[in-house]
Amino acid sequence: NWINNASIWDLQDWTYERIFSITDTTWLKDPSVVEIYLVFDGIKMAADITLNSYYLGVALDQFLRYSYPVRALLVGGENQLTVSFAANDKRIDPE
Repeated sequence: NWINNASIWDLQDWTYERIFSITDTTWLKDPSVVEIYLVFDGIKMAADITLNSYYLGVALDQFLRYSYPVRALLVGGENQLTVSFAANDKRIDPE
């Protein structure tokens, strides 16, 4: 039973944070750049995704691709991406 075979990844919350800088902002104002997407190919289930404190969504299935339009959220200077993973015991009831 996969519920009883918990690993450290399943028993506690995890948060991935990455701060990245955009120093050249000319492309942010370039009308030929229609959209910029943040894409996840295979991300652990129940991952909440935020960029610069804006909630993008939740990845509910680790076998799907998730794509979020982020051009309007990007800023010159520092940007912060946060992906939070809830422990399995907070997401499912084994009963």
